[in-house]
Amino acid sequence: MGKSNGEVFMRLNYKFMNLNDTINVCRTNPYKANNLKKAEMEAIKLDIAKMKVVKNYPIGITFNWHFKDKRKDLDNMIEKNILDCMVKMGKLKNDNLNCIQELHHIAIIDGNEYVEIEIKELQDERNNQVGK
Repeated sequence: MGKSNGEVFMRLNYKFMNLNDTINVCRTNPYKANNLKKAEMEAIKLDIAKMKVVKNYPIGITFNWHFKDKRKDLDNMIEKNILDCMVKMGKLKNDNLNCIQELHHIAIIDGNEYVEIEIKELQDERNNQVGK
């Protein structure tokens, strides 16, 4: 986790569940999904705690998902638990459209399983719309 050029950058060394895994768990027991969310948030909270508080909004977030191989689908990766943990720990004010106006997902196949997150303040006319 660090900061460069006005951006917040962090790495989470955790293999997150994807949408298909979550759906399969919900089919067996609808209450298990909440337990999975809690487990993921617990696993990443120490890394999130090191993150600087984002003060200027709106922001754009890029998720660089690192994969072992090409057998995964990028559109099944879920950032929700990451963002919810950032909000819960006070690093983001909120994860609504007043605060987050861009999300980008990038796949990197390098034999590893983790995610790098880049948060950047958006510098355009949307800044005038925050809180309205």
